[in-house]
Amino acid sequence: MLATRSSGVWMDVGSNNRELIIRFLALGGLPENEFSICDLGDFLDTKAEELTGNGNYDRDFERLVFTKTFETLSRHGASIFKRYDHAKETHSGRFLISAFEVFAIGLSYHFRQDTAIAIRIPGVTGSV
Repeated sequence: MLATRSSGVWMDVGSNNRELIIRFLALGGLPENEFSICDLGDFLDTKAEELTGNGNYDRDFERLVFTKTFETLSRHGASIFKRYDHAKETHSGRFLISAFEVFAIGLSYHFRQDTAIAIRIPGVTGSV
């Protein structure tokens, strides 16, 4: 289970650690002109090999992006990655990869573009 401890809060983000971490690193750092991906599985395999074999890969920067992303998301609780039930007015159910991609990868993409970006999410204010 991939979990991150941000500001004293543990967030469960799913059961497939390796794939989620690779998705986070590969898709969040993907240049806009490369957003057209035909086979996501092959792309993630190739990207994982590139990341592990790259001696110039900035692990400290990626650690900062990861930490800031999940610190921001943890303010909304672990349920942010679950389906929202309008009738019950709450999040419930299983972990949704689509929610992870929208929130975690989307937010990390913006952190990577400008490490001083101001976050404007309802209920969350701050900057990296």
